Amino acid sequence: MVVAVIIDGDKDTGPLAKELGALVRQYKLPSITCFHAKDIWHGSGVFDRDDPKWTLPVRLELFSKLAALPKKLNLPVAIGHIHRPTYKIFYEDYYKDIERQIKRPIQRTAAHILASEHTEAFVRAAKSVDTWMQKNARNEREMLIAENVSDIKRDLKLLHAIAQDRQADIYLPATETFKTVHIIETLHFAEKRESPFLQIADMCAFTAKRKLMKKADIEAHYKLIEPQIIRLNRTREPFTMSSYRYDDEEDQ
Repeated sequence: MVVAVIIDGDKDTGPLAKELGALVRQYKLPSITCFHAKDIWHGSGVFDRDDPKWTLPVRLELFSKLAALPKKLNLPVAIGHIHRPTYKIFYEDYYKDIERQIKRPIQRTAAHILASEHTEAFVRAAKSVDTWMQKNARNEREMLIAENVSDIKRDLKLLHAIAQDRQADIYLPATETFKTVHIIETLHFAEKRESPFLQIADMCAFTAKRKLMKKADIEAHYKLIEPQIIRLNRTREPFTMSSYRYDDEEDQ
């Protein structure tokens, strides 16, 4: 799963920094704290569940306040997700067809499949962002900042460059062609701790994934971000609860 939060650099940066700063002060956290959703939820890292300060009710209270920020600041949330078992069928059919054409096998490793899944989800999220921009901010241009995941940086940069190129095309096993209209610049990468925007996207991704995995404990938090999720007709497979049967750990 890849989640993008659309930020107006002039309008949203200050308010978001102010909200996160207030949470740092309220919970007496170090000023450089990274609000990592998984750590807050499970009680690890700075939010150690063995520390009496970080009981489950306190962590869930903090999580709820973070989950409320997209709606509070009116930040659109774009979600690109795939169902892994279904995607693997598309993936294998795609490469078997290529193998038939070139008449030789193509080596496929687990790492390569994982990277392909991630890039597929990335493209779906980027398409949703671009289409939202066409409908709501036609005269604006945007740049993308992604989490610095070293194993797939090269693939994502290549996909991004092709999406900007009117002479080249892109095809992925399970989605349609994507050509961006509004996304400019190269794809930039940052560590999660360096970017409050990535931390909010991380929280949305964690929440949405648990919702897809049918985790009842996430319902209240998901309802906080649900009004901000982009649902567009142009995106072939929008974020819905009924598209597939979702199993634990089977979504990316």
